[in-house]
Amino acid sequence: MKFGKSILTPSYHREPNYNSGEPLDKTFEFLCVNCSVEISVKYNSLCGKEWSWKSDFSEIIVNEIKQFYKMNMVEKSPDGGSTFVIKVTCENCKTNYLIHAGVKESANSYYIVTLQGVTEIIEE
Repeated sequence: MKFGKSILTPSYHREPNYNSGEPLDKTFEFLCVNCSVEISVKYNSLCGKEWSWKSDFSEIIVNEIKQFYKMNMVEKSPDGGSTFVIKVTCENCKTNYLIHAGVKESANSYYIVTLQGVTEIIEE
């Protein structure tokens, strides 16, 4: 996997972006680096899957993602939450992105999400 431009990079000091007490359809948006079309992702799509994201990628790709985002041995996000990564695609130009978030389950099924990365994936 080859990584392109990062729109957002990990930070230890970033404030949370979402908690599951907010509307389920709340989204975050960013502009595609290639065609400037707005890409929208629902925050709740990042909740509850922080333990299973690695099954969406091959072991080699998971290791590349861990290395790129400088994940520590326990794979915690810089905010202390569990790491979650998904791949999203620009519907207009088909550019792929990795979305990296820290997800904390502070109470039973109550999640706090802190975005930690939005990075273009360059297809090889």
